[in-house]
Amino acid sequence: MQEVINIGVANYRRYYNYSQERFANLIGKNRRTYALKEKGIVKFSPEEMKIIRDELRQYDKGLTIDKIFFEE
Repeated sequence: MQEVINIGVANYRRYYNYSQERFANLIGKNRRTYALKEKGIVKFSPEEMKIIRDELRQYDKGLTIDKIFFEE
């Protein structure tokens, strides 16, 4: 199976000084599951994407789900 790493979400998470643990808690998952999502092994649900987008919008109001999850 080929990994598709979610570079955008990982970069935004690090840029705004969030840990994987904090994002995992934010979406109601454990850190291991979140790490698998960030690596592309498990997909983020649309609801999880919205939660992360809304959290990051406190720093940048222009962030979109596409920009965070689908653009490099």
